[in-house]
Amino acid sequence: MAMYFVAYDAHAERDDARIKAALAPLGIPILKSTWLVEYKGSAAQLCEALSARLQSRDALAIMQIVPNADWSVFNEAKGAHAWLRSRIHL
Repeated sequence: MAMYFVAYDAHAERDDARIKAALAPLGIPILKSTWLVEYKGSAAQLCEALSARLQSRDALAIMQIVPNADWSVFNEAKGAHAWLRSRIHL
């Protein structure tokens, strides 16, 4: 299963409940609208699945996290550091 960094901008009155509901079973939030997820498909497939939960003015960016990737966080959401540490070993 691949790991992805997912960031989105929900422009319509910050209505992001639908995309949060789609992301929650896949991973953990790291910042307000940034998530770390595990997904069986490609970044393009994840983008297609998640974009169905967004409105036309919203934006979405997805990047794959590879093994042994260099990373650092500061004031991240609770649990995000442990999630990263358990999946990406420095």
